[in-house]
Amino acid sequence: MTQERLDHKTFKSAGPSLILQVLSQGIQLMVGILLLRLLEPRDYGIWGILGIFWSVGSIFLWGGFGTALTQKKEVNKHDLDSVFYYNMAMAGFCALLLFLSAGWLADFFDQPVLKPVMNVILWTFPISAAGAIQYILLNRQMRQDLVNLAIFIGQVAAIPPTLYIAWKGYGVWALAWQMFFSQCVSTVTVFCFCHWIPGLNFSFKALGTLFKYGSNILFAGLLDNIFMNIYNVVIGKIYPIATLGYYERGRQYAVIWPQSVQMTIGNVLFAAFSKIQEDIPRLKTAVIESLKMSVFITFFPSLLIAVLGVPFVTIVFSEKWLPIVPYFQTLTLSFVLMPLSALNLQILNARGRSGVYLGLVSLNKVFVVINILSTVWFTVMAMVWGMVVVSCVSLYFNTRYTKRLLGYGLRLQALDSLPYLIYSLISSGAAWGLYRLLWPVNHWLGLLVPMAAGCVVYLLLNIFCYSPAFDTAWRLLKEQFVERRKKVES
Repeated sequence: MTQERLDHKTFKSAGPSLILQVLSQGIQLMVGILLLRLLEPRDYGIWGILGIFWSVGSIFLWGGFGTALTQKKEVNKHDLDSVFYYNMAMAGFCALLLFLSAGWLADFFDQPVLKPVMNVILWTFPISAAGAIQYILLNRQMRQDLVNLAIFIGQVAAIPPTLYIAWKGYGVWALAWQMFFSQCVSTVTVFCFCHWIPGLNFSFKALGTLFKYGSNILFAGLLDNIFMNIYNVVIGKIYPIATLGYYERGRQYAVIWPQSVQMTIGNVLFAAFSKIQEDIPRLKTAVIESLKMSVFITFFPSLLIAVLGVPFVTIVFSEKWLPIVPYFQTLTLSFVLMPLSALNLQILNARGRSGVYLGLVSLNKVFVVINILSTVWFTVMAMVWGMVVVSCVSLYFNTRYTKRLLGYGLRLQALDSLPYLIYSLISSGAAWGLYRLLWPVNHWLGLLVPMAAGCVVYLLLNIFCYSPAFDTAWRLLKEQFVERRKKVES
């Protein structure tokens, strides 16, 4: 596969997939707006606690053997069937563990509603596990667009029952049933996209082959999720549950765009990098182009919505949610580096260096513990600023292997990212100035005009400064347009 064909195939999946992510996040934002007006900060604080156990449990389904299957050059029916039955067994174990511990956890956080809600959430584990292999096969084919389409359909289908339950005043139950309905529909949909059916080919030997690589990814994923959610545990235990609600909402809106980019591009790039892992010059070229594209589409949207945090929250969510703004703005500085760190870690996974990957993730958790122990006794905002420092330090260490393998370390990555950071700062700075000027005159003008102006400035800067990422995106868009037109004409 030539470099041009690899770029074309990657974009063919990542482009539509990112569009679906934008549509999905847009719909979720609109639903979130309605839910924020129907629910209270306390409800989101409780949901922040529940999210800990779902995210940790889901790592058993996606973070180990699933990644090993994606990375492996050739898979057979024994590999697929073995991982499927492993996933189902682990899903049952996670569901049982959650059922047995629900009462204790409700007492620990002094939130009785946790117990019955957990008894609904636990069913999402086997439902999700049932479609895991289909998602993996689509990722191997670099069809992240179909993966995101299945998730998108599930999210849309869950909207009516979710809003009805919230409107009837059932609080956190609306969020629980939203997850349940969404997982059910997404699993059914992905079966329609990928017609793989499990056989009776379970093999411990096949699992053993995948274990050396997959176990490191599994342990790394567990560490990552446990320590990412440990902030929720600490805040939920030490501070009022409403404070956790404000932090959790701020965190969600800060991470939403960088995470979308990471998930969409990251999964596609992992498959692409795996195909060329032995061709170092091509791998380096692919990494450089991927980094430029990632920062091109990540920096500006994140910084723009951060500087317009006050008008955005005031108009969209109402003034009662203004306490989320400091968390949201500060966490943006942390999460905006997420795609860069993920890109460097994907190189490790694609090269089969899961042991080094586990070591870097473990080192990051040491920094997380230091941050918590150093800041928890002051304020939540002190902890949040510590998260920014942790992200910067972790990025430095995550680039060390890339430097040794490709000669493309932090300094060169920073130089390639710098133009896009400058364009983003200038554009978001112009938007902030317009907001300060127009907000006292009219609140809607103080939000919409700065957003539009910032986008125009960013686009013009990339055009007139001959941005490589913009040129690549524009070229590939035109190729896609020509290709689709030929199909229509034929």
